[in-house]
Amino acid sequence: MKKTVEWYDWIWDPVWGCTLGCDFCSSRRYAKKMAGELTKHEMVFRKDNGFSIDGKVIDDFYNSVYNFRPTSVLHRTPPAIPRDVKRILVNQMSDIWDWGAEDTQKYLDIIKKDTEHIYFIMTSLPNVYYTKPFEKYIRGENIANLWFGVTATCNNEISTFQDHLSFLKPNKTFLSIEPANEKIDVSLLDREYVDWIIVGSETGNRRNRVVPKKDWFNDLMNQYGDILYMKDSLQILYGDSIIKRMPNEIG
Repeated sequence: MKKTVEWYDWIWDPVWGCTLGCDFCSSRRYAKKMAGELTKHEMVFRKDNGFSIDGKVIDDFYNSVYNFRPTSVLHRTPPAIPRDVKRILVNQMSDIWDWGAEDTQKYLDIIKKDTEHIYFIMTSLPNVYYTKPFEKYIRGENIANLWFGVTATCNNEISTFQDHLSFLKPNKTFLSIEPANEKIDVSLLDREYVDWIIVGSETGNRRNRVVPKKDWFNDLMNQYGDILYMKDSLQILYGDSIIKRMPNEIG
């Protein structure tokens, strides 16, 4: 899936579906919209590659995607990456928490072998990084072209996740604060453990969505502006003063 805005060039979603049930999740709505088309492409791929296809297989795959249950998408693994792509977000339609050890190993192997691109993975449940096979790569076989991320929405999560960011070093790490639900307390952050910070607000028209205030991000801009990327959702608050810093390794 090609992406032409924000901080990544392309999206690779080898898994669709998530068990976390976040109220603000837009991917769940997108999965309902795309379940039919995704199923059509998946069944063509499976048929062409010798898989057994019948009505039950088709229905099970469609229902799994539509209901946003974690579902491996075979026709997107490995990804067919366009030539002009450099930065790849791996899991917009899932959380790596739900991947399972076997699939995780497969995806990490693909990433490690593809040294021409830079990959980004992130999770709302960073305890997953202590499990196999993630720990193998974090503490041993470093994947130089992979950035490990955690995503938070509030200060309590930011505070809790600092220990996990510390565990991930010396790998490249990033913190995604999106959607931000309150004023960011920068005293909870530690430059020693985070190489890049991405921040944004909730988009869409959800009835109870949180609308940020401008002063929520002032301290973050003043103290971490050199490693800060503010998403387009904050443009309405900051106009031309919005910060969009990219690390030198990926810029």
